[in-house]
Amino acid sequence: MGYLIEYAKSDRSTCKGPKKGCVSENHTIAKGSLRLGVETDINGTNRVTWRHWLCTTPKVLANMREAMTEPEEIHGFDTLKDEDQERIRAAWSEGELPQDEEAEGKGSQGEEEEAASSKDTESSKKDDK
Repeated sequence: MGYLIEYAKSDRSTCKGPKKGCVSENHTIAKGSLRLGVETDINGTNRVTWRHWLCTTPKVLANMREAMTEPEEIHGFDTLKDEDQERIRAAWSEGELPQDEEAEGKGSQGEEEEAASSKDTESSKKDDK
């Protein structure tokens, strides 16, 4: 099992983190949002399941810490912005996301979701004309 961290390349992936408390009402990961992937092998097929970084649970962090010795080993870590690398290092050392990051991120993630939703609404209005 491997772990990946990256900014979402599109808005097509769905968060497989905890359904209750997800930072997105519809569980969609907005393009450009920080996301964590877990690679699994199901019946010989490699699969990646994604979750918002802010939907990362202490259990997931514990599993990552068992599999690796430091967060820099997460595939894609070196491509992240410095501030996001620091966020991951902090969560790694604490074993959970800092409370202020969870509260702050849920607000900003929601704003990203609203912006994407607003664009969809405007686009469908144009299609109706």
